[in-house]
Amino acid sequence: MQAFIEDNVDEWLKNYDLSGKKQWGSREDRLMITAMPDFDTRGEDEDLVEWFQRTRDLEVDGEAGPKTRRQLITEYMALDGVRLKDEPDFEIDIQTHGAGENFPLEGTGFELDRQAANEKNDPFDRRVELFFFDAEFGVLPAPGPPDGPEYLEWRKSAAQNDDFPIEGIGKKATAIEFQDALFRTNSAVMLPEGETPSTDEHQAVTSVGLVATTLRFADERRGKKLFIAGHTDTTNTVDFNQLLSEERAKCALAVIEGDREAFVELVDARHTVGDYKQILSWCATAFPDIFSCHPGKIDDNEFTGIEPLKVFQTNYNDGREALGVKDAEALDVDGDIGPKTWGAIFDVYEFALRDELGEDATAVKALRQSLRFVDDERKALGFSEHHPVDQIGRDNVRSQSNRRVEVLFFDQGEEPDLVLAESDPDISEIYLPAEYVHVTLPPEVTAKRKGVALQLETTDGLRVPGIDFIAVMEDGSERTGTLDANGSATIKAIPGAKFQVEYQDHDKIRAHALAARLAQALDAQDHSAVAAVIARPRRMFDLIQGAIEQFFPRGDLIEEIRSVTRGTESEDSANYFLAGLGFGETPDDELVAFDEPTKGDSAVV
Repeated sequence: MQAFIEDNVDEWLKNYDLSGKKQWGSREDRLMITAMPDFDTRGEDEDLVEWFQRTRDLEVDGEAGPKTRRQLITEYMALDGVRLKDEPDFEIDIQTHGAGENFPLEGTGFELDRQAANEKNDPFDRRVELFFFDAEFGVLPAPGPPDGPEYLEWRKSAAQNDDFPIEGIGKKATAIEFQDALFRTNSAVMLPEGETPSTDEHQAVTSVGLVATTLRFADERRGKKLFIAGHTDTTNTVDFNQLLSEERAKCALAVIEGDREAFVELVDARHTVGDYKQILSWCATAFPDIFSCHPGKIDDNEFTGIEPLKVFQTNYNDGREALGVKDAEALDVDGDIGPKTWGAIFDVYEFALRDELGEDATAVKALRQSLRFVDDERKALGFSEHHPVDQIGRDNVRSQSNRRVEVLFFDQGEEPDLVLAESDPDISEIYLPAEYVHVTLPPEVTAKRKGVALQLETTDGLRVPGIDFIAVMEDGSERTGTLDANGSATIKAIPGAKFQVEYQDHDKIRAHALAARLAQALDAQDHSAVAAVIARPRRMFDLIQGAIEQFFPRGDLIEEIRSVTRGTESEDSANYFLAGLGFGETPDDELVAFDEPTKGDSAVV
């Protein structure tokens, strides 16, 4: 920070000469390049360094050598628009102090967190603060150890506090994390449940529950767009881990989208014996009425997996109807894991997902169709080992937490640059501390939705059927539907969320409400109520008659109306109305047409 304030290019260049994890390299080069104000002119597939060299009339060789780096650092330091050396009357003596991890901030980013948890990954804690002291007295009290009380004294005695949140930190990425041992080392298989490898210690989290949470969250917040990111630990090379992380992300995508073929291709190509043994254990435990294929100890001994696989294959063949895939091809009972058996495993995942959601296959398909991605060409990408959450900065570390997939949701207008993430995953803005706050969404206790019941009634309590409606949710997304024959409908909404229901066709509402009233009057043999309802213009009466035929079926409507009013004080009135509507003649053989509705009949709901 001192070098940046002083525009000391030479001091910054020294960072490239350090050793170990502190040494700067290509990542720092590319991060500074992406900050250039004209970076958006770069071609989609153009190398970052080559773009910078080309646009600065430097030798274009793709190597960030001394000349390129000096030019880059000089431009980067000029982004603040201030050069102290150009202000001869402004003298400043800079003294630095490192406080380590000793003074974390609360989630607001301003107040100190007095009860901070250890190993907390919080972008607000990675910060620099500038304290200004009177030049005559200098820094008081003088800096002490990193955890000394001096820092607290500086904050306390400050006459003026100016907090400047870093631009971009307000953007939020809501994350659903597929981790907790859901992926084994060197495997693309998204396991159905968490387990400590090579033991029988099962965890509560399930990938099916996470997929269900993803589908519900996407459906209930349709203004958000999603993206899937795959990660690995650091037990292999960056290039090896890049491919593996991509395969993990695509495997999760296949399960989320219901792509059986893609799932089979991915997991058949990269899996372990322990993977399918664990899946067989899950099948037998989760669905004992269908499967009895528990493999015993979960390990990578292929021989002891043959018989459990045969049992699974037999169970699947016998249970296809119960699984909802009665027309699926039967498996060969050969104890061999292959594409067909992996396809059967996918069918069990689907069965479990429907059960988790409490929906049938049609409803699950509708949930999937509501998914909106940040970039349809880059729905899932790999980030190799670049962004760990456990033991950050250490190589050759086996970590279950780092072997993960994240489903990330972004608000409209806050979507990340996935072109850059694809070409340079290590510098993607998604994981830069100054860009996004990551909020982890816990898996739901249940993804089942009982729904919210809608009812439309007349002022006297009669249900109005067959009306189209739009339910506008808090986030602006919409649910559409039609009230059933009982004037009711159920929408799957976020529990406790507010929403507004809109009905568009008010003439239809009016007609169907009058149809309900007419049916009630006919059943009650109430001649005066019948006469009052039918006193409508032909167009409205046609709608009433259509609703009667669809929702309140009876015999010949016109004859029933005449039967109820015959011999009553309403008989002549009813006959006049019917004749005017084209049903028969008036008593004096003169046709009467009624073009205007009776006043006072519009307030029906």
